[in-house]
Amino acid sequence: MTNDELKALCESNARSIAALSNEAREERRQRSTNTDEIDTLLGAIATTEANVQKLTAKAGYTDELFEVLRAEANADRQETRQMWNDAVTQANTDRAEAKAQANADRDEHARRFDAQQETIQRLLLAVVDLSRDNNRMRDRIDGLERAS
Repeated sequence: MTNDELKALCESNARSIAALSNEAREERRQRSTNTDEIDTLLGAIATTEANVQKLTAKAGYTDELFEVLRAEANADRQETRQMWNDAVTQANTDRAEAKAQANADRDEHARRFDAQQETIQRLLLAVVDLSRDNNRMRDRIDGLERAS
């Protein structure tokens, strides 16, 4: 090889080494950037994981709270049903008692009415008898007056 060829080869090698050096520098810079981005992503993942854990805990609490509220609502519904059934039963009992009392009152009024009718009938008979006796007495008085 000639000097010129060796020189050209050396220059070519120097350019290749410089290019490789530039590529290595660029690679280190890119690796550093990638490392920074990876650190940022790991931080975001850690934050997201913490948020997910908080939300999971909150969801568990919310589920428990929901179950408690549902149980309370069911108990309230059952209590309301029982109160309604008790009210209906009481209303039916009151209606039956009122009906029985009304029937007793009706029977008592009918008995009193019948008793009053009997009394009125006896009084009318007494008035008729008195009127008859009165007419007899008047006839006697008239007969005595004529005789005298």
